[in-house]
Amino acid sequence: MAVMKSSTFRRGLLRAGLLIVAAATCGAVFLAAQEASKEDPVQGQRLASFKQAGTGVHMTVFPVTVLGRPMRNVADAVGLVLEKKGMSALDAVDTAFTPPADATREQMPKLFGEFLAKNPIGDGYALYAEYLGEPKSGPTEVRFVVLDAKGALVLADRQTPADADFKKTAARDPDPMGCSVLVATRLFSLCGWKESASGADGKFARLWAEKSGMPGAAERDAMKPRLAQLKATKGSATLTVYPTLLGDKTDAGSATRLAKLLGGTFGGGAAAAEEAAGVTIAPSSNQQKRLWDLARGLREHVQKHPPKTQYAALVDMNFNPEHPARGGFQVVICDQAGEWVVVEFCNDVHDEWQRAKPKTLEDAEKVAAEKAAAGVR
Repeated sequence: MAVMKSSTFRRGLLRAGLLIVAAATCGAVFLAAQEASKEDPVQGQRLASFKQAGTGVHMTVFPVTVLGRPMRNVADAVGLVLEKKGMSALDAVDTAFTPPADATREQMPKLFGEFLAKNPIGDGYALYAEYLGEPKSGPTEVRFVVLDAKGALVLADRQTPADADFKKTAARDPDPMGCSVLVATRLFSLCGWKESASGADGKFARLWAEKSGMPGAAERDAMKPRLAQLKATKGSATLTVYPTLLGDKTDAGSATRLAKLLGGTFGGGAAAAEEAAGVTIAPSSNQQKRLWDLARGLREHVQKHPPKTQYAALVDMNFNPEHPARGGFQVVICDQAGEWVVVEFCNDVHDEWQRAKPKTLEDAEKVAAEKAAAGVR
């Protein structure tokens, strides 16, 4: 079972709703932190104090402007990534800072400071970020500022596709989550903070799980003995594969191919179902939400219409042969009672997808079958 992120620029803000979910040319930032602090010793002192405060510093994240639209969900994504890196005193707020459309990035710290004077945060620091780009081509610039509670600039940063950190994050995952990872990466880098796993189960992680529909720990833990049982009996286990979900359609041919691919894992035989599972998944920007909606849909169908086999599988595939570099899938295997055994997902930022470089639906099916089989080994 996996926990994930989401995708949006390239899908018209589809994977960022949760969402759901900045930097420089290695130093060429808008009012770059290092350069500006040299020119302004007072700002340099503020930056030094901020760095020294470390990852326990209180930070309020304001709605992130994505393609000109302020999004609280993306502020939550920033909070999630910062929390996972080790920050422990984070908040996100609904109050949105909306600078004038013609405002330049050089004006942003001053404008945000004026906004904070009218919308005080109390103590600590405030972070505001912007993700610029086009829905089809992805992000072209990521920028953020950090101000203290009085509205004074602490640091500002900007990155574009020419920058190394951008290439490692937003370019690989060109959506608000990838951009949020970039903001967090740059903040930790500029401050010299070390990452830790102390915030792995913090409030933003819990919020994310709630928004994604992820079941509680007890329900997830209950999958472990069922998976162990499958691993122990896979040599004789049997499997029904339901027609693959492709958008609002189902594909019986895909199920037949998947059954053939999974036959080597389920030694008792794998066969495609003649009829679709009747699972409908509501559109969502959050892939993990789709994953758990798929899991619940399959469980409900199997409980109402138990298969003759010991196990049942369903794949929800997102693949467009015109854009094969982008895509992903969700795969669920449950037992004859509808109880979950394997619940996994993959998208184009994962190693499996990038290694396979699927060009056709059949290629993507091989990745999905391998993901499912890997969970059973």
